[in-house]
Parts: sequence; structure tokens; C-alpha cells
Amino acid sequence: MLSTSLKRLSGLSLLAGSIIVIVGIVPGFFVDSGPADTLSVATALIRLIGAMLIVLGLPGVSLGGNQRIGVLGLIGSVCTSLFFLMALATEPIFAFVFPYLAVKDPSLVSGPPPAPLFIFFTIDGLMLLIGGVLLGIAILRSAVPPRWSGLVLIIGALVSFAGGFLQDPIGDLGTVIVLIGLIWLTIGLWPKQADTSVSAAVYQQA
Repeated sequence: MLSTSLKRLSGLSLLAGSIIVIVGIVPGFFVDSGPADTLSVATALIRLIGAMLIVLGLPGVSLGGNQRIGVLGLIGSVCTSLFFLMALATEPIFAFVFPYLAVKDPSLVSGPPPAPLFIFFTIDGLMLLIGGVLLGIAILRSAVPPRWSGLVLIIGALVSFAGGFLQDPIGDLGTVIVLIGLIWLTIGLWPKQADTSVSAAVYQQA
């Protein structure tokens, strides 16, 4: 019963975190705000909170909710978690560092990021690419629904990585697609977890 409760808590955390991050991303599709604008700071903080919840919930859902994803799924889950862990470092930069630099010297945030920060962002993008693709393949190969959420994860990871070399909205769109895949996976596994709980209760009574 404890295991089932932890799975449900993981699902709630992943579901809430994914929705919160989407809320923090979507305004950027419609409003072009500067680094020091209130909207930019607020959405960065929203994404930070959502990423925290995703990091807490993703391992329990992807590994605890689906026992057939194997080593491939394990690597994918770890890499995807690392992407959101790295977001816990990048979002405070967008929320606090960039606004300060934009006020002091706008030229510091108007151009491309410094080389170390660019490398950090590239590694972050690779984590989502590897994680989303491997986890998606593992889910597609498994016999446990919702299998097609794996395809959504793969598409989102590819779009997000390609967007890193094109324009920010494309990369952000890919991240939203990945989050939709995680939401689909979480909701799809929920009935399975409930059935497992009922079966365990019946077995104990017998």
C-alpha cells in the first residue's frame, strides 16, 4: 500500500509540475517581453516551481508505474530528470541574474550567451533529446498503456532540440510537447495503479 501511495504522489507531482511549467512557457508564445520585465521574471519562477515538482514525480511514474521499460527506459528517465534538474539552475538565472544585468547594462543580455553558459544550455538540450527519445522508445516497446505517449515524448524531444538551433519558440514548443507526453503517461497509468491497489487489497483479504 505504501508503494501505491508513493506512486500516486509521484503522479500528482509530475502532473502538477508539467501543467505549471506549461503555464510558465505559453505566455512567451504571445508576448515578447524583455529580460527585466515582470512577466519574464514571473514565468521563470513559475517554471522553476514546476520543474521541482517534475523532478520529484518523474522517477516514480516512469519507473514505478511501468515495470517493462527496462534499461533503455531507465537511461531515458534519468536523462529527462537531469534536464529538469538543470532547469533548476537555469530558471533562477532568468528570474534574477538576467533582469539585474538588463538594468545595469542591456548589452550584456542582448547578444548570444557566454561560451560556458552556451555549453550548459547545449548539454541541457542533449539531456532532453536523449531522455525523451529513449524513454519514448521504451514506452512504445512496452505492452503497458499508454504506449503512444512515448511517440509524443520522442517528437517533443526532437522538436525541442532542433529549436535550440533555430528560434526559441520552436524549442519551447518542443518542451510543451514533451510535457504533454508526460501528462498523458501519468493519466494513462493512473487506472493501472488503482487496479493494482485493489488487487493487492483483495489478495490480502483472501
